[in-house]
Amino acid sequence: LIATSLLIAPAVGGSELSPSDIEALPPYVPDQPPPVGLPGKAHHTYRYDQINDRVVFGGSEYVLHEKAGTLNDPDIHVLYERDISGGPTRTVFTLPGRVVGAYSVSPDGRYIALRSWVDEDLGSTALHVIDREGKEIARIGKVWDYSWSPDGNQLAYVTGDYHVAGDGDEVRPTGVWRYDLRQRASTKLQDAGRHVAWAAFDRAVYVLDYSGPNGYPRVWRLNSADWKPQLTSFQGIYLSPTGKYYYPPGGEGRFDVYDVATNTPRFATSSLRERFAWGTEPIGWMDSGGNHLLLLTWSNPVTGQLDTHPHTMMYDLDAGTMVDLELENVIGWKHGTFVIVREGKFQNRKEGAGK
Repeated sequence: LIATSLLIAPAVGGSELSPSDIEALPPYVPDQPPPVGLPGKAHHTYRYDQINDRVVFGGSEYVLHEKAGTLNDPDIHVLYERDISGGPTRTVFTLPGRVVGAYSVSPDGRYIALRSWVDEDLGSTALHVIDREGKEIARIGKVWDYSWSPDGNQLAYVTGDYHVAGDGDEVRPTGVWRYDLRQRASTKLQDAGRHVAWAAFDRAVYVLDYSGPNGYPRVWRLNSADWKPQLTSFQGIYLSPTGKYYYPPGGEGRFDVYDVATNTPRFATSSLRERFAWGTEPIGWMDSGGNHLLLLTWSNPVTGQLDTHPHTMMYDLDAGTMVDLELENVIGWKHGTFVIVREGKFQNRKEGAGK
C-alpha cells in the first residue's frame, strides 16, 4: 500500500519535473566541499535549550571537536548539561559501552534525543529519548536520522540496515517512522527515506531518499493530517520558518539555499556563491519571524578568499543580504542575543560585539 501511494503521489511545490526530465538527469554525484578544520564547529558540539536556558553537550562531538581527544576518552559515553548563567556541569545521561553521537533538545525543552552505537559497529546505531531527569523513556534500534515535531511531542525518524560491501559501506533504508511520546508507540509512514525534517510552518514531515533514477535524490512531503506522501520537486528538506526557502542536508555538496516558489538556487544566481565558496555550511534557521539563516564560512566576507578563521554570517533571504555577526562559536540565539561559547564558558552577545 505504501509503495503504491509513492508511485501515484502528485508532485507539489516549485517547478515539476516530468518523468522524461527525471530519466534524462545524469547520475547523481554530489560535489565535495572544501575541507574544513575542526575550529568553528561549536554548533555541532553544543545544543542550546532556549526554554531552560541551558546547553547540552558530550559524546563524540564534544570529545573530537572540543577536547581534540580520541574515542578512548571516557566522555565519549556521557552527555552533560550546564546552565548559561553558570554553575556546575551536570551529567545528564551515561551509556557505558556505547558512543554517544548526535543529540538535540526537544522544542519544548522536556526531552533530549540522541543517537549511539557500539565502538566501530555502525550497524548497532540506536535512538534514545531521555527526559529532564535523565531517565530513558525510549530506545529504538537502527535509526540513522531523526527530527522533532514543532511541539516536542513526537519524533520522525528513519531506519536502515548497515552493510559492509567490497566497494564501500551502505545503509539500506527500512522505513520512515513517527514516534509519539504521549502514546510511547511508533507508526510506520513509508518505506524509503535517508534524511527527515519536521517543518514548523506547515507541520509536515519532509523525507529525502535516493531512490530516484540514477540514484538521484527525491523529497516527499507527508501531511500530518493523513500522512499520505506527496512527491515534491525539492532538492532539500530543511525549510525556513515561513516555508519560502530550503536547503539540502549537509555533506551533499557545496552549500546552497533554494527558493520554494521557483525551486531555483539563490547562491547560484547571485554573487554570494563565489564570495562564500570556502567551507560554507548552515548552522540553522533563526526563529526571527522572517527568513534568516545562520551560516558558518571560512570565506573572507569582503575578499571571498580562504580566511584563517571562520565567520558567522546571518543571511537574510528576503533581502538577499549577508551580514558578518563578528562572532565566533555561535551555538544559539534568544531574544535578539546570540549564545556563544568561549574558553569553555557560555556568554550572551549582541551582533557585532566582537569575538
